[in-house]
This record gives sequence, C-alpha cells and structure tokens, in this order.
Amino acid sequence: MKNPSKEDLLDYVLGALDADQQQQVQRSIDQDSQIEDQLIEIKASLAPLELLDSGSGSQPGLARRTCEMLAVLQKREPDKLTADSKQAEPALALTAANRPTKLTHTEALHGIFRSSWSLNDLLVASACVAVLAGLLFPAISYTRFYSNRAGCQENMVSLGTAFQSYSDIHDGQFVAIPAAGNCAVTGIFAPTLKAAGLLSDDSLACPGSDRESPIFVPSLKTIEGSQGERLSYYHQIMGGDYGYSMGYYVNDQYVSPTDVGRSHFILAADKPSPMNEGLRSNNHRGTGQNCLFEDGRYEFVKGHAYGNDPIYKNDYDMVAAGAHANDSVIGASHNTPTHYLMSIIE
Repeated sequence: MKNPSKEDLLDYVLGALDADQQQQVQRSIDQDSQIEDQLIEIKASLAPLELLDSGSGSQPGLARRTCEMLAVLQKREPDKLTADSKQAEPALALTAANRPTKLTHTEALHGIFRSSWSLNDLLVASACVAVLAGLLFPAISYTRFYSNRAGCQENMVSLGTAFQSYSDIHDGQFVAIPAAGNCAVTGIFAPTLKAAGLLSDDSLACPGSDRESPIFVPSLKTIEGSQGERLSYYHQIMGGDYGYSMGYYVNDQYVSPTDVGRSHFILAADKPSPMNEGLRSNNHRGTGQNCLFEDGRYEFVKGHAYGNDPIYKNDYDMVAAGAHANDSVIGASHNTPTHYLMSIIE
C-alpha cells in the first residue's frame, strides 16, 4: 500500500483495516505530507459525528416537528400524526378548511422554516447527511471496483476456454506469434482466436479499463493487407484490453507459447501501461491485474510482479521474450517478441 487511496484513508480513520494495513498507511502518512493533508480533510468531514455524542442529544419535540414538516410538504392533514403533534402551532396545523389547493415551492419552504426546527436539530441532521455521504460514496466506489474486477475475471474464463480449445486442435500449441510480417506482434492472438470462432470482441473489453472507444478486432485478412499508419493502429488496438505471452528462447531458439499446463506461467493478463511502475496495468486503477495462467486458472495479482517474477518484463528487466522456459512475459498488443540479447544490442 505505497500510496493509499482515499478509501484506504477512510478505513484507517474508522479502524476498518487490519494491523498490518494500519501500519502501512501510517508509514505512508509519515513519509508524504500530501497524504497527511488528505487524512486531515477526511477527519474534518467526519467531525460532525462528535455532535452525536453530545449529552444534550436532539431537542424535545423533534419527532413532532418532523411530522409537521412532512405534512406541509405532502399537503396532508396531520390528523394521523403522533399525539404530541396534535398540539402543533396553529400556523402549521393545516385543516380541510384552510389547506391550500396548491402548495408552491416557496410556501413549502416557508412551512419548513416555521416548523420550529432548532439550530441543533439542523446540525444533527447535517451531520447525519455528511456521515452517510462519506460512508456511502466510498462503498459505491468499492462495489463498482470489485464488480469491474469480477467482470474482467469472467473475460479471463472466456479467454482460457478459447486458448484451451485452440490448443486442443493445434497439438498443444497456443497461438503462435510469427517471426516476421504484418502479424508478427503479440496482439495477433485476438484475430487468430476470432477467426477460429473462439472469441468475440466483447470478451476483450475489461470493465475496469479507462478506454473510451469500443473494442475492434480486425480480421487476419485486413491486417495482412494493411500498411503504414493503418497497420500500426491495428497493432495497437487488436488485443483489446489484454496482453499475451511473448514466448521465450531456449538455446537461442524462439518458442511460441506452448500448452504444458503450468500453474505458475502467466499466459494472458490485463494489458501493461507505460505510465505505471513496472508497467503494471492501468485497467484496475493501477492496483494490479487479472492474470490467466497456463493451466486455465485466473488470479488478481497486486503490483507488477507474480512473486519475484515481473509480469511485463523478462528476467533481464526488458520488454522482450522470456530468457528461458519459465520466464513468463506478457506483452502489449503491439510488442514484438524480440530476443533479449538483441534488445541489449539495440
């Protein structure tokens, strides 16, 4: 938790974090004055809660005055209100004889301010609204975040099924990345699976992505017939919101992704972002990425590495094919799986 979010800080203030998370947030606060400022701002927004601990509480007659206010707004006689409300002020006790046929907005407001609400009542009500808003909005944000992550994982299931079906009919080989030509990029997995009828464009749209345009996967024929800027554009977008394994080198021989059922080898994941440390994906607010493993399982991995293995770089910290059979590297759609030694020369 290097840079805690506002939700993390709210949980910190409310004591909703476990001991380790609480210490991590505290260290971030101690090291970064901007985070400390955010914490102060959150504490200030929760300050009205102190009113609820006041010994005086709400003023007598609050229930009666609330009922009267509702009666004014709803143009109803307060004949079914509490017994206390029957002793309401004449100005607010509407009867069938003097009830207006049409209550204007101004009249409604006038009735509210004549309803004997005290300043303390208003402060308590405002505090409740502020606290509810402070708790509700982060809850909605959390719900949306986890819903998007779950939707992305459903796509991972679809991808896993498509890859497995492709492997079954290609002698245990996943989609191969050509060594040269218009199709020699990592994103070629998507048009290939689409051409085989195993995948749709929608399956490549991560709900947690900040992408604004719809997913478009060009056909293999379109890619082969394109050139220049158009071809470069197709290379950028053909993989949708996901990246694919760049394969690896063994004895200077390139090996495309092969299905041997490894539980630790990442086959596909949320696409990398050059704006984040370690190229971690930006699909889920930069917190991590959903990863699809060779054996078909998926997992949300925080940060930019699976254990000690970087997800988007090889063991030499380069965006290139893996340096050995167990060196998994997920490339962006436009990446070419070059030899890591060639990357050093370049």
